[in-house]
Formats: sequence, structure tokens, C-alpha cells
Amino acid sequence: MSRPGLALALLALLGASSCQSDLDSGPAAGEVTGTTAPATSTPATEDSETGDGAPTSTAAPLPPLETLPSDTFSLQASGSIELVAAPAALLHAEGALWVQDHRGWAITKMDPDTGEVLGQAETGLIGCGDLVHADGGIWWTGCRVSPGMVKLDPDTLEIVEQDPELGLGPAEHQGGLWRPISLTRNTWPAALQRVPLDAPGEATLVPVPGLRDGQAGAISANGSLWVTDRRSAIVYEVDTDAGTVLAAVPMPTAAGSVYLIEHDGAPLFYDAQTGRIVTIDPRTREARMLNLRLEKPHDYWGVAASSAEGDEGHLWVRSGDGEVWLVDTRQDVVLRRIAIDPAGGGGDVQQIGDNLWVSGFASQSIERITLQPDGAP
Repeated sequence: MSRPGLALALLALLGASSCQSDLDSGPAAGEVTGTTAPATSTPATEDSETGDGAPTSTAAPLPPLETLPSDTFSLQASGSIELVAAPAALLHAEGALWVQDHRGWAITKMDPDTGEVLGQAETGLIGCGDLVHADGGIWWTGCRVSPGMVKLDPDTLEIVEQDPELGLGPAEHQGGLWRPISLTRNTWPAALQRVPLDAPGEATLVPVPGLRDGQAGAISANGSLWVTDRRSAIVYEVDTDAGTVLAAVPMPTAAGSVYLIEHDGAPLFYDAQTGRIVTIDPRTREARMLNLRLEKPHDYWGVAASSAEGDEGHLWVRSGDGEVWLVDTRQDVVLRRIAIDPAGGGGDVQQIGDNLWVSGFASQSIERITLQPDGAP
């Protein structure tokens, strides 16, 4: 399986690569939100007891903000498909860059070298969850208003499989595609759903005691499936063969606009509301909050993070409207700060070779940034 976005997911993680839920498209009515700092301001880092109660050590100095050569691509659709309303999750798979429309149902296939639009298709679902590459296809997940998951043929862009349940953040694990789903007419409020890749119509459920919704994604690491939700700051490790919870790992941050993505072969817990990142060692189950705080974009609160190419532990993640950071999650240090178009209002990030692609959730465009030198940090 390949992963962008941060979904959120993250933008979003999202993303994701991925906004990973329709809960993340902006502030709720009456909600008080913080002010996002402009791209030229000093980003937030921590050197004392934080506002969310998590003590941190002194942060390393931040690198200077880099302004690199860039191009902007409009996602004007052709034919009967309308303009992509809010590009969010990005995915590099099957030789193409795939773009999810968060407020619409169009998926866009782009040439990762030239930025040319190679094709677009209607999925029939309003996009929220991450884009995932599994079993030779591109999987797209819908929102609460249009729940479900579809698999598209990467060549024809035709829908070849469909599942109607609500749930976000699918992960390939032991011959199946797994995702947490919300349940309305069952003993449990949520469960893990397994969609066999060789028999998609024979989906089964695995209960996870304590799991309260299907809105925050799942990932596969160290032979187990890891899952969380938006109503508790807990990550569950699940033995999917036995159908048992092996561990419930508390997070050093509050519940809320959170999402789980795979990074560096392990679960990474991303809180879009507070800008916190927590890494989890899948062997020791130790949770560690990184000593940094990301700014929250104005429009896109989902997962906007993806693993960098070539270097283990390096993560691209969006901070606010106008920056993307390259973070060494093993050494807990920000390696680079890249300036991006602040009009984008948030969106996913995805490195492909020497280029960094950034979706503009508000500007309805995709920005391609040339990394220097040769994409290396």
C-alpha cells in the first residue's frame, strides 16, 4: 500500500495524505479558534509546560524559511465534471499523482513530472478520507453525508468495487483493507471492518472495546492493526486474527480533531486542533510527543503530512497557511521550513522525487515546489 496524505488527513490529514473528515472543513458554529500566524512569523515551538499540560524540553532553533522555485496548476475539469471544489488528499501511485476533492466527488489524475491533468472521474461520494493504493487500485472514502468506499481502476478510472459503510482511513493488512467504521444499529458504536481484497463483497466486523467512532483512521505496523477515534485520546493495538485488543495506549494530548497515519513503520498520532504530533513505538508501545507545535491552517484542518523520500524518520507536514516543515521525527528537530502559497488555506503535501506537491484547499489549485539541492534536506 502507498500513502501520501497526511490522509490528514493528514489533511488531514487530510490529508492524506489526508481533510480526513467533514468535521475538519472549518470551525464549527460558535467555536473559538486561534489565529494562524503568517508565513513570515516565528512558528510556535515549546520550551516549558505547554497549554495542554504536556511538559517539553527546550526546542532546537528553527531553520530559516526557504522560498524555492514553484509552479501552480489549476484543476479546471473538462467535459461534464465541474471544477474541483477543494483539493485535499494527495497520493503518488501507479505512476501518477492523484488528487481528492474534499467538497465534491471528482478524483483527478495528474502527471507527476509535468503537472498535466491526465484524467478525471466522478466517484459518486463526497471525499473526506485518505486516498489509498491497494490491490492495484485507488481507494476513495466518503463523508458522513455520502458514506462508503470505492475502488477505481487507475487506467480507466472506472469504479470496480464499492462498499457502503461509513468509515475513514483504510489500511491494507493481511490480505484485507481495514478501516474503523461508525455503527448506528449495533451493539458497539464503532468497529473495525475488513474488506477482503480477493472478495470485497464479503466484509466482516471486528469489535474494538472502547472504540467510539470510525472517524480517525487505522494503520498496519509490527504485525498488528492500530486504530483511534476522535472521542478519546487512546490508540488501540488490535490482533485482527484473534479479534482482541492487545494494548490501549493513552496519548499525551486531548481528544478532538485527531487522526492516525503510518510513518517510519509505526503509528503517528496527529492532532490538527492543537498542532501536536505523537509518535508510537509499535514494539514498546511507548508514546512520545514531539517538541513542536504546528500552526492550524484557516480552512483545512485534516492530515497534511507524508513521509519524505530517501531518509527514514523524515516527515513533511504543513504548518499554517504558508509553510511546510520537514521534521526528523527520530531526532525531534525541524530540518527545513518551505514557504508555500498562503492563499491555499491548507491542504496535503506529497514529495515525488525532487518536487514537493501541495494542494490548495481554498485556492482550488496544486502547487509544485522544486526542492534544492536535488530534493535533499
